[in-house]
Amino acid sequence: MRLSPGVFVTDGVIDRMRIPASELMRAEQKHHRECLRRGIRVGAPSYMQHDMHRLLGWSRTLGLYADSEMVGVLGLIEEPETEREKADLQESVKAYWDNFHRDGIQRFRDDLIARLGPIDLGNVSLFMDGGRCREVPWCSSQSVSQLV
Repeated sequence: MRLSPGVFVTDGVIDRMRIPASELMRAEQKHHRECLRRGIRVGAPSYMQHDMHRLLGWSRTLGLYADSEMVGVLGLIEEPETEREKADLQESVKAYWDNFHRDGIQRFRDDLIARLGPIDLGNVSLFMDGGRCREVPWCSSQSVSQLV
């Protein structure tokens, strides 16, 4: 595993924007607490230039440093070098995004089901298969609550 240390973000002005030190600290605490609550690895996937198709490694913060002029978030990016490390990284990334999306939709799920109610699709229902819709005749007349 190759380790790449760095400064992830500071409270300095970047592109006419400034994140207060208190928010940097609050975000770090919240992230750590949420990862522990969800039972997932602390940190987040790290991608090459924010391109989610080019996974680089796993980033995690080491802490915050403060001096008289600036507060910064120090971190470490773990980059896999062996096939086993790559497989472990993929498992961590999958768990991260599965939890992220499940928690993101949970608060809207019941409201969506209540608004849509039962939907009769006749003799044909659509089923997502690898990003494509395909017809599934045995799945007809399902209500949204049964499908979700």
